[in-house]
Amino acid sequence: MIAWDPRKQEAAWEIPQKSGPNGGTLTTAGNLLFRGRADGRILAYNATTGEELWNFNVGLGITAAPITCELNGRQYVSILVGWGGGSAGLGSMFSTDEYSARHLGWDYGKHMRRLVTFSLDGTADMPALPPPHFAKPIEAPDFEIDAELAKQGAVEFGACAACHGLDVLASGMAPDLRASTIALDAESFSAVVRDGALVVRGMPGTPGITDAQLDALQHYIRQRATETL
Repeated sequence: MIAWDPRKQEAAWEIPQKSGPNGGTLTTAGNLLFRGRADGRILAYNATTGEELWNFNVGLGITAAPITCELNGRQYVSILVGWGGGSAGLGSMFSTDEYSARHLGWDYGKHMRRLVTFSLDGTADMPALPPPHFAKPIEAPDFEIDAELAKQGAVEFGACAACHGLDVLASGMAPDLRASTIALDAESFSAVVRDGALVVRGMPGTPGITDAQLDALQHYIRQRATETL
C-alpha cells in the first residue's frame, strides 16, 4: 500500500502487504486512512505517516472498501465483510503464496457475510465467526480416472474456473469441487450443471452441455482431487 506525493512524484510512505488482493481505502477529514485486508482485518492508519493506529479482526477476508457517514452527530465507519468478486475466483494463481486468500481458509459457505459498523464509542460485541476452514479433497478409490477424458475435462473446466478456481482450487467464492460429493455422482452432477438444480444458490444451468462433456469434467475434477490429496 503506497501513499503517493503527486507534487514530488514519489512515495510519501509505503506498507508491504503479506496477503491479497485487499480491499480499497478510505481517508477521512480526521487524517485517518482505513483499509480492509484479505486476512480479515480492518486497520486505521495515520494518513500522513502511515503509522498503524488501530486494527480489528472481523473474522473473514475483505475485498470491499470502507465508507464513513454521520448520523445524529456521531460518525460511523462501515465495511462489507466477505470474500468475493473476481479475486476470489483466481484459485491457484496465488497458490504458491502462503498468505494468499486460498491459504487463509475462506472456504465457501463457512463464514457469514455481513456489514460491520464502528464508532468511537461503540461497545457492542460482534458475534464470532467460525475459524478458517480448508477444503479437503474426497478420496474416491473406486472412481477410475481416464487420463484422456481428464485432459478434455481440463479444457471444459475453463468455463467453470472463474468461480470454482483455476486448476479446481477454489478460493472461497464457490464450492471446492474436489471436496464435493455432487461431482462424484453422474446423475447429481448432471442435475446441477445441466439442469440448474442449484440456480437459487447462484449456480446456473447449462442446458446445451453433453453427457460426454459432463463425463470429461468429472474425470478432470477427480484427477485434480487425487493430485491434491
